[in-house]
Amino acid sequence: MDRQHTRRTPEEEDKHNFAMRLYASGTKIVEMMWLRNQQHLLRRKLDHLVAIQEEYEQELTVMKALQTSARERVKCVDEHIIGQLDKQQQLIQRQHDLLDNHANHIKALEKDVRKYRRGFWAMLVLTLLIILFQVCMLLLSPLHAATRDDSLQTWQPREGTTVPVPREVTFCGEQISLERIDRRERMDRELMSMKFMHSTSIRMIKLANRYFPMVERILKEEQVPDDFKYLMVIESSMNVQARSHAGAAGLWQFMPVTGREYGLEVNSNIDERYHPEKATRAACKYLKDAYKRFGNWVAVAQSYNAGQGRISGQMKAQDVSHAMDLHVVEETARYIYRILAAKELFARPSAFGFVLRPEELYPPLICREVTVTTGIASLATWAKKEGTSLMLLKWANPWLRGTSLENRSRRTYVLRIPTDAALSLPPELTPVHDPAWVR
Repeated sequence: MDRQHTRRTPEEEDKHNFAMRLYASGTKIVEMMWLRNQQHLLRRKLDHLVAIQEEYEQELTVMKALQTSARERVKCVDEHIIGQLDKQQQLIQRQHDLLDNHANHIKALEKDVRKYRRGFWAMLVLTLLIILFQVCMLLLSPLHAATRDDSLQTWQPREGTTVPVPREVTFCGEQISLERIDRRERMDRELMSMKFMHSTSIRMIKLANRYFPMVERILKEEQVPDDFKYLMVIESSMNVQARSHAGAAGLWQFMPVTGREYGLEVNSNIDERYHPEKATRAACKYLKDAYKRFGNWVAVAQSYNAGQGRISGQMKAQDVSHAMDLHVVEETARYIYRILAAKELFARPSAFGFVLRPEELYPPLICREVTVTTGIASLATWAKKEGTSLMLLKWANPWLRGTSLENRSRRTYVLRIPTDAALSLPPELTPVHDPAWVR
């Protein structure tokens, strides 16, 4: 009975077999999935190990490069140190050689000194004996006793040593007395400066022959006293390219701000402080403004150096009526006397020892004028088209400060070009502005 019950029917047996096969298949699938998962993990670990190996290889390459570079640097440093040591050794050797040469030279000098010492003392004793003999002869001479007092009374300084200080001078129509001792000494100092600054004083006279005709004409037109041309002389020494450390420029030494205030164009391309005619016009405006304030031309001249405000304030603070009596800094105190000394120089240069020939003066620069209202990209090219050179163009027009004329505001400029006749003028045909300057 039991065995009959435990037997399976064919259908049940098929189901059992199917379940067993299904179980076996599921087990294999699980095993395969596990194996694939393990394979994937192993691949990831292998990739990670490969990446680590590559990093190590890169680091190893970098370390090798650094090692090579370090070796090269050490080699260069060693070579540099060895080179420096060699140079120091050579320098030390040269110093030793120089010391040896100096020692030999000193020994030779000592020999020469010992050799000539006896002769020197012998010559000195002989010279003293000769001087003593001459003094004795002079004292014993009957003529010396008779004429000694007269010679002391009639001794005069050498001719031409100094320029005599006049008793009075005239400046802008005002008579200025120089008899007071302080004024006489101040004037004497400036006269000596004019006399012994030989090259500067002579060049001022030569240049005055070129610029004085133009300056005198403008001063007359602007109704400014003619004596103010000597203010221009001491300001720039007649050098149209003069420029001070403070930044003042041109014949009249205008500062940039003051130049613009009186109508001059001042920039990196155009600087009309170097324009002789325009700067002279601007100086006349300044001088006339100062005269309206002071009513005295001497005070006006002093203010050109120190400033109107300072001169006005000092005259009130010191309660003086004349600018020459002000106690001011040395440069300003000397200023009016330098102007007066310049006037004396140009009035009689022979008294200062300066005697020139007409052909030694600088002639006026005769030019043709070209008006331009646009910019010029290249002054050199423009000058060549006009038959001249950049050097001559800028020599005749020193207010051109660059190599181009920008003229962004479309102003009108007049460029002067020296004529061939003026450039080739024979020296003997030079016109003389003042006959007192030549012999």
